[in-house]
Amino acid sequence: MRKLFDGRAGCPATARPGRPSLSARLLNPIGQQTAQSWLASAIAERRLGHALLLYGPAGVGRKTLARYAAAHLLCMQPTASGPCRGCRSCLAAADDSHPDLHILRTPPGKRGLGIDAIRGLIEELALPPRGVDGRGLGKVAIIETAGELGDEAANAFLKTLEEPPENTWLFLVAPRRSQVLPTVRSRCQPLRLSLLDPREIEAVLRAQGLHDDEARRLAEGCGGSLGLALDMHRTAGIAPLDPGLLLGAVPEPEALLRDLALRVQQLKRETDAPGGSHEWRRRLLRVYFAELLRLLRDAQALRCAAAVPPLSPGRARLAGRLARLASRPLENGAQAVEVAREGLARNLNIELVVSRLAAHLPRGGGR
Repeated sequence: MRKLFDGRAGCPATARPGRPSLSARLLNPIGQQTAQSWLASAIAERRLGHALLLYGPAGVGRKTLARYAAAHLLCMQPTASGPCRGCRSCLAAADDSHPDLHILRTPPGKRGLGIDAIRGLIEELALPPRGVDGRGLGKVAIIETAGELGDEAANAFLKTLEEPPENTWLFLVAPRRSQVLPTVRSRCQPLRLSLLDPREIEAVLRAQGLHDDEARRLAEGCGGSLGLALDMHRTAGIAPLDPGLLLGAVPEPEALLRDLALRVQQLKRETDAPGGSHEWRRRLLRVYFAELLRLLRDAQALRCAAAVPPLSPGRARLAGRLARLASRPLENGAQAVEVAREGLARNLNIELVVSRLAAHLPRGGGR
Protein backbone atom coordinates (compact mmCIF):
# COMPACT_ATOMS: atom_id res chain seq x y z
CA MET A 1 0.00 0.00 0.00
CA ARG A 2 1.31 3.37 -0.93
CA LYS A 3 1.14 5.64 2.13
CA LEU A 4 -0.29 9.00 1.12
CA PHE A 5 -0.57 10.42 4.61
CA ASP A 6 2.13 12.01 6.72
CA GLY A 7 1.82 9.61 9.67
CA ARG A 8 -0.59 8.36 12.28
CA ALA A 9 -2.17 10.94 14.55
CA GLY A 10 -1.27 10.33 18.19
CA CYS A 11 -3.78 8.48 20.34
CA PRO A 12 -4.68 9.79 23.80
CA ALA A 13 -1.67 9.48 26.08
CA THR A 14 -3.60 7.88 28.93
CA ALA A 15 -3.01 4.19 28.34
CA ARG A 16 -4.26 2.03 31.20
CA PRO A 17 -4.86 -1.69 31.69
CA GLY A 18 -8.23 -2.71 30.35
CA ARG A 19 -8.35 0.15 27.87
CA PRO A 20 -10.51 -0.60 24.77
CA SER A 21 -8.79 -2.28 21.83
CA LEU A 22 -7.44 -0.30 18.90
CA SER A 23 -10.33 -1.29 16.63
CA ALA A 24 -12.89 -0.49 19.32
CA ARG A 25 -11.41 3.00 19.85
CA LEU A 26 -11.05 4.00 16.22
CA LEU A 27 -14.23 2.36 14.92
CA ASN A 28 -16.57 3.43 17.70
CA PRO A 29 -17.47 7.10 17.28
CA ILE A 30 -18.52 9.03 20.37
CA GLY A 31 -21.97 10.62 20.19
CA GLN A 32 -23.19 11.87 16.79
CA GLN A 33 -25.99 9.30 16.87
CA THR A 34 -28.01 11.04 14.15
CA ALA A 35 -25.05 11.13 11.76
CA GLN A 36 -24.05 7.55 12.64
CA SER A 37 -27.55 6.23 12.01
CA TRP A 38 -27.88 8.08 8.74
CA LEU A 39 -24.53 6.81 7.49
CA ALA A 40 -25.21 3.22 8.53
CA SER A 41 -28.60 3.27 6.82
CA ALA A 42 -27.27 4.86 3.64
CA ILE A 43 -24.44 2.31 3.40
CA ALA A 44 -26.64 -0.70 4.19
CA GLU A 45 -29.22 0.41 1.62
CA ARG A 46 -26.51 1.24 -0.96
CA ARG A 47 -27.63 4.84 -1.37
CA LEU A 48 -24.56 6.64 -0.05
CA GLY A 49 -23.28 9.30 -2.42
CA HIS A 50 -19.75 8.97 -3.74
CA ALA A 51 -18.52 12.20 -2.08
CA LEU A 52 -19.38 13.33 1.46
CA LEU A 53 -18.27 16.46 3.31
CA LEU A 54 -18.13 15.96 7.10
CA TYR A 55 -17.87 19.29 8.87
CA GLY A 56 -18.20 20.58 12.40
CA PRO A 57 -16.11 21.88 15.33
CA ALA A 58 -12.71 20.38 16.10
CA GLY A 59 -12.62 17.45 18.48
CA VAL A 60 -16.17 16.17 17.90
CA GLY A 61 -15.23 13.05 15.95
CA ARG A 62 -15.20 14.06 12.28
CA LYS A 63 -12.20 11.92 11.37
CA THR A 64 -13.34 9.02 13.55
CA LEU A 65 -16.76 9.03 11.91
CA ALA A 66 -15.16 9.08 8.46
CA ARG A 67 -12.99 6.11 9.45
CA TYR A 68 -16.07 4.34 10.85
CA ALA A 69 -17.95 4.79 7.56
CA ALA A 70 -14.91 3.66 5.57
CA ALA A 71 -14.63 0.51 7.67
CA HIS A 72 -18.33 -0.18 7.11
CA LEU A 73 -17.94 0.16 3.34
CA LEU A 74 -14.92 -2.19 3.31
CA CYS A 75 -16.16 -4.62 5.99
CA MET A 76 -16.25 -8.32 5.06
CA GLN A 77 -19.17 -9.00 7.43
CA PRO A 78 -21.10 -5.72 7.72
CA THR A 79 -24.21 -5.37 9.84
CA ALA A 80 -27.18 -3.08 9.32
CA SER A 81 -25.81 -0.75 12.02
CA GLY A 82 -22.15 -0.54 10.99
CA PRO A 83 -18.89 -2.47 10.54
CA CYS A 84 -18.43 -5.74 12.42
CA ARG A 85 -15.16 -4.41 13.95
CA GLY A 86 -13.68 -7.88 14.10
CA CYS A 87 -12.93 -9.04 10.55
CA ARG A 88 -9.51 -8.66 8.94
CA SER A 89 -10.74 -5.70 6.91
CA CYS A 90 -11.97 -3.78 9.99
CA LEU A 91 -8.75 -4.46 11.88
CA ALA A 92 -6.70 -3.29 8.91
CA ALA A 93 -8.81 -0.12 8.60
CA ALA A 94 -8.26 0.59 12.30
CA ASP A 95 -4.46 0.48 12.08
CA ASP A 96 -4.02 2.22 8.70
CA SER A 97 -2.89 -0.92 6.89
CA HIS A 98 -5.90 -1.56 4.65
CA PRO A 99 -4.75 -1.50 1.00
CA ASP A 100 -7.99 0.16 -0.16
CA LEU A 101 -8.21 2.90 2.48
CA HIS A 102 -6.23 6.05 1.69
CA ILE A 103 -5.90 8.90 4.17
CA LEU A 104 -4.59 12.30 3.16
CA ARG A 105 -3.76 15.19 5.47
CA THR A 106 -1.56 18.27 5.40
CA PRO A 107 1.94 17.48 6.69
CA PRO A 108 3.04 19.33 9.86
CA GLY A 109 4.41 22.77 9.13
CA LYS A 110 2.88 22.99 5.65
CA ARG A 111 0.26 25.54 4.66
CA GLY A 112 -1.95 23.20 2.64
CA LEU A 113 -2.37 20.12 0.48
CA GLY A 114 -0.37 20.32 -2.73
CA ILE A 115 -1.16 19.06 -6.18
CA ASP A 116 1.41 16.24 -5.99
CA ALA A 117 -0.41 14.64 -3.05
CA ILE A 118 -3.74 14.88 -4.88
CA ARG A 119 -2.26 13.40 -8.06
CA GLY A 120 -0.86 10.53 -6.03
CA LEU A 121 -4.30 9.90 -4.54
CA ILE A 122 -5.95 9.96 -7.97
CA GLU A 123 -3.43 7.40 -9.24
CA GLU A 124 -4.15 5.11 -6.29
CA LEU A 125 -7.90 5.34 -6.74
CA ALA A 126 -7.58 4.43 -10.43
CA LEU A 127 -6.11 1.02 -9.53
CA PRO A 128 -8.44 -1.96 -8.89
CA PRO A 129 -9.29 -2.62 -5.22
CA ARG A 130 -7.23 -5.38 -3.63
CA GLY A 131 -8.88 -6.07 -0.30
CA VAL A 132 -7.11 -7.78 2.60
CA ASP A 133 -7.61 -11.18 0.95
CA GLY A 134 -7.17 -10.24 -2.71
CA ARG A 135 -10.90 -9.64 -3.25
CA GLY A 136 -11.51 -5.93 -2.98
CA LEU A 137 -14.96 -4.52 -2.27
CA GLY A 138 -14.12 -0.97 -3.24
CA LYS A 139 -11.88 1.96 -2.35
CA VAL A 140 -12.21 4.77 0.17
CA ALA A 141 -10.27 8.02 0.46
CA ILE A 142 -10.44 10.32 3.48
CA ILE A 143 -9.08 13.85 3.05
CA GLU A 144 -8.76 14.99 6.65
CA THR A 145 -7.77 18.58 5.82
CA ALA A 146 -10.11 19.31 2.92
CA GLY A 147 -10.26 22.97 3.91
CA GLU A 148 -6.58 23.27 3.00
CA LEU A 149 -6.91 22.23 -0.64
CA GLY A 150 -5.36 24.92 -2.80
CA ASP A 151 -6.86 26.01 -6.11
CA GLU A 152 -4.45 23.96 -8.22
CA ALA A 153 -4.92 20.79 -6.17
CA ALA A 154 -8.70 21.27 -6.07
CA ASN A 155 -8.92 21.73 -9.84
CA ALA A 156 -6.95 18.53 -10.36
CA PHE A 157 -9.37 16.69 -8.06
CA LEU A 158 -12.67 17.90 -9.57
CA LYS A 159 -13.04 15.18 -12.20
CA THR A 160 -12.48 12.47 -9.58
CA LEU A 161 -15.04 14.16 -7.31
CA GLU A 162 -17.59 14.22 -10.12
CA GLU A 163 -16.93 10.79 -11.59
CA PRO A 164 -14.87 8.58 -9.28
CA PRO A 165 -14.03 5.00 -10.29
CA GLU A 166 -16.75 2.44 -9.61
CA ASN A 167 -17.20 1.50 -5.93
CA THR A 168 -15.08 4.42 -4.77
CA TRP A 169 -16.13 6.73 -1.94
CA LEU A 170 -14.59 10.03 -0.92
CA PHE A 171 -14.88 11.59 2.55
CA LEU A 172 -13.76 15.20 2.96
CA VAL A 173 -13.33 16.59 6.48
CA ALA A 174 -13.27 20.26 7.51
CA PRO A 175 -14.28 22.51 10.44
CA ARG A 176 -16.69 24.53 8.28
CA ARG A 177 -18.31 24.20 4.87
CA SER A 178 -17.20 27.71 4.02
CA GLN A 179 -13.57 26.69 4.53
CA VAL A 180 -13.80 24.29 1.58
CA LEU A 181 -13.53 25.78 -1.91
CA PRO A 182 -16.95 26.28 -3.56
CA THR A 183 -15.99 24.14 -6.55
CA VAL A 184 -15.22 21.26 -4.18
CA ARG A 185 -18.06 21.54 -1.64
CA SER A 186 -20.69 21.88 -4.37
CA ARG A 187 -19.79 18.36 -5.52
CA CYS A 188 -20.15 16.80 -2.05
CA GLN A 189 -23.08 15.80 0.09
CA PRO A 190 -22.78 17.76 3.38
CA LEU A 191 -23.10 16.14 6.80
CA ARG A 192 -22.83 18.47 9.79
CA LEU A 193 -21.57 17.18 13.15
CA SER A 194 -22.57 18.87 16.40
CA LEU A 195 -20.83 19.45 19.72
CA LEU A 196 -20.77 16.44 22.03
CA ASP A 197 -22.84 16.07 25.16
CA PRO A 198 -20.66 16.58 28.28
CA ARG A 199 -21.98 13.28 29.66
CA GLU A 200 -20.64 11.43 26.61
CA ILE A 201 -17.24 13.08 27.01
CA GLU A 202 -17.16 12.30 30.71
CA ALA A 203 -17.87 8.63 30.03
CA VAL A 204 -15.00 8.46 27.53
CA LEU A 205 -12.57 10.12 29.94
CA ARG A 206 -13.55 7.71 32.70
CA ALA A 207 -12.96 4.80 30.33
CA GLN A 208 -9.49 6.26 29.69
CA GLY A 209 -8.77 5.91 33.42
CA LEU A 210 -9.38 9.44 34.71
CA HIS A 211 -10.90 9.88 38.16
CA ASP A 212 -14.56 10.88 38.28
CA ASP A 213 -13.96 14.47 39.48
CA GLU A 214 -11.28 15.13 36.86
CA ALA A 215 -13.36 13.59 34.07
CA ARG A 216 -16.34 15.73 35.07
CA ARG A 217 -14.26 18.92 35.28
CA LEU A 218 -12.77 18.39 31.83
CA ALA A 219 -16.11 17.41 30.28
CA GLU A 220 -17.77 20.54 31.63
CA GLY A 221 -14.93 22.83 30.56
CA CYS A 222 -14.18 21.62 27.03
CA GLY A 223 -17.21 23.10 25.30
CA GLY A 224 -18.38 19.85 23.72
CA SER A 225 -15.01 18.93 22.18
CA LEU A 226 -13.47 15.61 23.23
CA GLY A 227 -10.24 16.61 21.49
CA LEU A 228 -9.97 19.74 23.63
CA ALA A 229 -10.74 17.75 26.79
CA LEU A 230 -7.85 15.41 26.00
CA ASP A 231 -5.52 18.34 25.32
CA MET A 232 -6.57 19.91 28.62
CA HIS A 233 -5.72 16.65 30.37
CA ARG A 234 -2.36 16.28 28.61
CA THR A 235 -1.33 19.80 29.64
CA ALA A 236 -2.90 19.75 33.12
CA GLY A 237 0.46 19.75 34.93
CA ILE A 238 1.63 22.91 33.18
CA ALA A 239 0.88 26.39 34.50
CA PRO A 240 -1.68 28.10 32.22
CA LEU A 241 -0.68 30.88 29.89
CA ASP A 242 -1.42 34.36 31.22
CA PRO A 243 -4.45 35.99 29.52
CA GLY A 244 -3.33 39.33 30.89
CA LEU A 245 -0.53 39.34 28.30
CA LEU A 246 -3.08 39.95 25.54
CA LEU A 247 -5.88 41.62 27.54
CA GLY A 248 -3.82 44.23 29.37
CA ALA A 249 -3.71 47.91 28.51
CA VAL A 250 -0.70 47.17 26.31
CA PRO A 251 -0.91 43.79 24.49
CA GLU A 252 2.26 41.74 24.55
CA PRO A 253 2.07 38.99 21.92
CA GLU A 254 5.85 38.54 22.01
CA ALA A 255 5.72 37.90 25.76
CA LEU A 256 2.94 35.36 25.26
CA LEU A 257 4.98 33.54 22.63
CA ARG A 258 8.01 33.46 24.95
CA ASP A 259 5.75 32.14 27.71
CA LEU A 260 4.43 29.51 25.31
CA ALA A 261 7.95 28.36 24.45
CA LEU A 262 8.76 27.91 28.15
CA ARG A 263 5.61 25.84 28.66
CA VAL A 264 6.52 23.60 25.71
CA GLN A 265 10.00 23.01 27.13
CA GLN A 266 8.44 22.11 30.47
CA LEU A 267 6.01 19.70 28.82
CA LYS A 268 8.73 17.89 26.93
CA ARG A 269 10.91 17.76 30.03
CA GLU A 270 8.27 16.57 32.50
CA THR A 271 6.01 14.34 30.40
CA ASP A 272 6.50 11.36 28.14
CA ALA A 273 3.73 12.48 25.78
CA PRO A 274 4.54 12.09 22.08
CA GLY A 275 4.84 14.97 19.65
CA GLY A 276 7.33 17.65 18.71
CA SER A 277 7.45 21.25 19.88
CA HIS A 278 5.28 22.40 16.96
CA GLU A 279 2.49 20.03 17.97
CA TRP A 280 2.67 20.98 21.65
CA ARG A 281 2.59 24.69 20.90
CA ARG A 282 -0.67 24.15 19.09
CA ARG A 283 -2.13 21.99 21.84
CA LEU A 284 -1.30 24.57 24.49
CA LEU A 285 -2.76 27.35 22.37
CA ARG A 286 -5.95 25.36 21.76
CA VAL A 287 -6.43 25.14 25.52
CA TYR A 288 -5.46 28.80 25.99
CA PHE A 289 -7.86 30.05 23.29
CA ALA A 290 -10.68 28.03 24.85
CA GLU A 291 -9.96 29.56 28.27
CA LEU A 292 -9.69 33.03 26.76
CA LEU A 293 -13.07 32.62 25.07
CA ARG A 294 -14.66 31.46 28.34
CA LEU A 295 -13.18 34.47 30.13
CA LEU A 296 -14.71 36.87 27.60
CA ARG A 297 -18.07 35.08 27.83
CA ASP A 298 -17.91 35.28 31.65
CA ALA A 299 -17.25 39.01 31.37
CA GLN A 300 -20.27 39.39 29.08
CA ALA A 301 -22.42 37.49 31.56
CA LEU A 302 -21.20 39.62 34.47
CA ARG A 303 -21.93 42.78 32.53
CA CYS A 304 -25.50 41.60 31.94
CA ALA A 305 -25.85 40.46 35.58
CA ALA A 306 -26.35 36.90 34.35
CA ALA A 307 -25.37 33.83 36.34
CA VAL A 308 -21.80 32.62 35.86
CA PRO A 309 -20.07 29.49 37.18
CA PRO A 310 -17.77 29.84 40.21
CA LEU A 311 -14.52 31.62 39.24
CA SER A 312 -11.09 31.55 40.82
CA PRO A 313 -10.09 34.85 42.51
CA GLY A 314 -7.67 35.80 39.71
CA ARG A 315 -10.12 34.91 36.98
CA ALA A 316 -12.94 36.75 38.76
CA ARG A 317 -10.83 39.92 38.99
CA LEU A 318 -9.92 39.80 35.31
CA ALA A 319 -13.49 39.05 34.21
CA GLY A 320 -14.74 41.87 36.46
CA ARG A 321 -12.39 44.38 34.86
CA LEU A 322 -13.41 43.28 31.39
CA ALA A 323 -17.07 43.52 32.36
CA ARG A 324 -16.66 47.29 32.72
CA LEU A 325 -16.16 47.55 28.95
CA ALA A 326 -18.97 48.04 26.45
CA SER A 327 -20.63 44.91 25.09
CA ARG A 328 -19.39 45.45 21.51
CA PRO A 329 -15.64 45.14 22.33
CA LEU A 330 -16.33 41.97 24.32
CA GLU A 331 -18.27 40.40 21.47
CA ASN A 332 -15.66 41.47 18.92
CA GLY A 333 -13.00 39.94 21.15
CA ALA A 334 -14.88 36.64 21.36
CA GLN A 335 -15.19 36.61 17.56
CA ALA A 336 -11.45 37.30 17.26
CA VAL A 337 -10.70 34.28 19.45
CA GLU A 338 -12.92 32.12 17.22
CA VAL A 339 -10.97 33.34 14.18
CA ALA A 340 -7.70 32.52 15.95
CA ARG A 341 -8.94 29.01 16.78
CA GLU A 342 -9.83 28.47 13.15
CA GLY A 343 -6.42 29.75 12.05
CA LEU A 344 -4.78 27.30 14.42
CA ALA A 345 -6.90 24.47 12.99
CA ARG A 346 -5.84 25.50 9.49
CA ASN A 347 -2.16 25.23 10.45
CA LEU A 348 -1.48 28.94 10.00
CA ASN A 349 1.71 30.46 11.36
CA ILE A 350 1.42 30.60 15.16
CA GLU A 351 3.14 33.98 15.51
CA LEU A 352 0.78 35.49 12.92
CA VAL A 353 -2.29 34.01 14.63
CA VAL A 354 -1.28 35.39 18.05
CA SER A 355 -0.36 38.83 16.70
CA ARG A 356 -3.66 39.19 14.83
CA LEU A 357 -5.57 38.11 17.91
CA ALA A 358 -3.77 40.64 20.11
CA ALA A 359 -4.75 43.44 17.72
CA HIS A 360 -8.46 42.65 18.02
CA LEU A 361 -8.92 41.86 21.72
CA PRO A 362 -10.49 44.39 24.12
CA ARG A 363 -8.15 46.29 26.41
CA GLY A 364 -8.53 46.87 30.10
CA GLY A 365 -8.14 43.44 31.62
CA GLY A 366 -4.86 44.36 33.25
CA ARG A 367 -2.72 41.82 35.10
